[in-house]
Amino acid sequence: MAYSDEDLDKYLKKAQEVLNSKTEDYLSEEDLQDIAQKLGLNMQEIAQAKEDYLIRGNNHLNFGNYKEAISEYEQLLLLAPKDPKGLYGLAKAHLETWHQDGKKAHKEKALEYANSCIEIDPKFQEAYSIISELKQKPQGKKKKPAKPSQKPKGQKVKKNAPKTSKSKPAKRRKAKWDTYAGLLVLAVVLAVQAVIFFYKSKGTSQYMVGATKQGIVVWQIKYTKYDKRPYYRKPKLLIAQASTGKLLKEIDLPPREKVDGNRLWHKTKIVNGSFYDYYKDGFMARDILTGKITDSKALLVQKFPKIGAGIGKVRHYNDGWFKITSKQGSEHWYNPSTKKLYTNDEYRQQNQIRTPFWQYKWIKIENPENRNQSKFLLTQQLSKRHTYRRRQNISSSRPHYLQQNINRGYTRLITKEEKANFFLKPKVIYSDSTHIIFKYQTEIGKQGAYRMACIGKSGDVLWEKGSEDLKNPLLQNLLGRYNTKVQFARYKNVLGVSSTRVKSPKKSYPLYKMAIGIDLNSGNVLWKHSPKYYDTKFK
Repeated sequence: MAYSDEDLDKYLKKAQEVLNSKTEDYLSEEDLQDIAQKLGLNMQEIAQAKEDYLIRGNNHLNFGNYKEAISEYEQLLLLAPKDPKGLYGLAKAHLETWHQDGKKAHKEKALEYANSCIEIDPKFQEAYSIISELKQKPQGKKKKPAKPSQKPKGQKVKKNAPKTSKSKPAKRRKAKWDTYAGLLVLAVVLAVQAVIFFYKSKGTSQYMVGATKQGIVVWQIKYTKYDKRPYYRKPKLLIAQASTGKLLKEIDLPPREKVDGNRLWHKTKIVNGSFYDYYKDGFMARDILTGKITDSKALLVQKFPKIGAGIGKVRHYNDGWFKITSKQGSEHWYNPSTKKLYTNDEYRQQNQIRTPFWQYKWIKIENPENRNQSKFLLTQQLSKRHTYRRRQNISSSRPHYLQQNINRGYTRLITKEEKANFFLKPKVIYSDSTHIIFKYQTEIGKQGAYRMACIGKSGDVLWEKGSEDLKNPLLQNLLGRYNTKVQFARYKNVLGVSSTRVKSPKKSYPLYKMAIGIDLNSGNVLWKHSPKYYDTKFK
């Protein structure tokens, strides 16, 4: 299917705008699909563009045109930031470039892209090969072997002189085989350790918080080794009260075929009081408090006969809808909030319905005298589209644009502008209709450190803490220079935060599962749980 450069430019420009408004440093596949849908672009054309970039990149790579290959793969990643084939292609192209010129920058990029590739697809063997090669080789540019010294003309060699021309190559060959033997032993040891690491007999695969009418709960999914193939893990769900650690429910989950422990309940969304799991074409929702199944493929087929014999594929969109494709190929749209199923035409009609309503939204205002400084204001904005995002988007604006929207009746100012303070390069961590938590820099440059702050809707700073004040590893991770993937749940003035990839302050590995509760008015940690770091056992 043909596509135009104008459509691609429009798509990429909008993607960059959305990326700038997000707290994460990447766009998910759902984000990109949502952008294409809003712009009225055909996803098949976008998919065709991605495929073309990949084909051209692979062909340039095979023919040794590494500079051109890098350019094609980079264009691919603009459309699909988490494409493992594109990340691997970039890693391979930078690796071969490093072999040619020996520049350290190409080696570092090759390692970075290879690590990103296995982070997204842990089974991408070729990326592991690049990582192994980069860690073993001390240099990139291959040196030519030294030429053997030549005998001067007219000079006689004594009979009892050592035969250097034969003994030196023999020593080099012996050293070479010793090196190969050592590398082989090292590879075997690393392989055994990898098997032990990735196929632990028991552990915790998921640790996340959810809010109920009774308070915040912690979901822990433990797993043990499953005896029968092809299942990899036998999971069990524990639901505990976060404030006390009291075990509320224990449920045996069905084992999932060809899914290891770290991928159990890997993709989840909280919608309408339920956790929705939709990884690897699975589809199941459980009540946050009781763990009772509220949605599944079987329940949908039973409730909606028009789906047919069964569901083949389920995909989630950021506007809260699930696109369901039956085994016969018919497409339907399911709204978990209303529990209704629609055809494609009915879904388009639903999207055309625009009932205006007022929505709370924080906006970031630049300092006109210093563009590195910004302040946050809580507003009410007139919107025509309901969304079900777990966190609000933060939009940037300038004072005169804000005033224009106020004059037109599109925006109401909740926070008085004169009460809000400017902060240096602030980055949002969490926001809702009353509070916003963010980090900011103390000064520009390497000497600058991050501090965490929270302000209320009045614009007053409720609390502010530096790294020396934050003793909890999860909070220290949030304060770091890199984004930490977390989940939030709020109950009254307590904010629950959870993550499955928490680094210790002293070591990068291992990564811990952790959940904490923060008092929004003081910043104090009210409760903390972790199966390894705090040795938490729900009872």
